[in-house]
Amino acid sequence: MSILADTNVLLRRTQPDHPSHGLAVESVARLLSSGEAVYFTLQNMSEFWNVATRPTANNGLGFSVVVVSAALEVGRPRKTMACPTACFLGTAPALA
Repeated sequence: MSILADTNVLLRRTQPDHPSHGLAVESVARLLSSGEAVYFTLQNMSEFWNVATRPTANNGLGFSVVVVSAALEVGRPRKTMACPTACFLGTAPALA
């Protein structure tokens, strides 16, 4: 079965102090370890960028463009419109 990761799952994984951080990390890890195909789309990447780079005063995460750009480059789709989430979630630099 293929699974599409919601943008909120991607965002919560970057926020160690968020109450849902552990759940986001554990749920994706379980899926990946069980061999499930977990994907994200260009739409997810766009939503992630918008929230991650938005200032905290405006309900964003306030990460720098350089950090978010590097995180998204790790999982950038290359030949298809969706890339396995493992390349994005498993190797992305910590955003802090």
